[in-house]
Amino acid sequence: MKIGVPKEIKTEENRVGITPMAVREVKHNGHDIIVECNAGHNIGLDDKQKLARMQERIGLRQSLDRLSREADQYHRM
Repeated sequence: MKIGVPKEIKTEENRVGITPMAVREVKHNGHDIIVECNAGHNIGLDDKQKLARMQERIGLRQSLDRLSREADQYHRM
C-alpha cells in the first residue's frame, strides 16, 4: 500500500502527518510513504532534511495532484 502525506492546508497548522518513527514502522510492514514536497516547510524542515531524517525511506512528489494519483490512502493531521 502507498500512503500519501500531503502538506497541511489549514491556517497555522504546521505539523507533518507522519513522524520518522512512524515511517520506519510503516516501511517495516511493507508499505511505501509518499510525501508532498515542502510538507515540513513551515517548521523549518526542507525536503533534503526530511529525507535525511527519514533515512531516504520516503518518496517526494511535487504536487498534491500527483500525490493523489499515486497514493492508496492519505495521512493528515
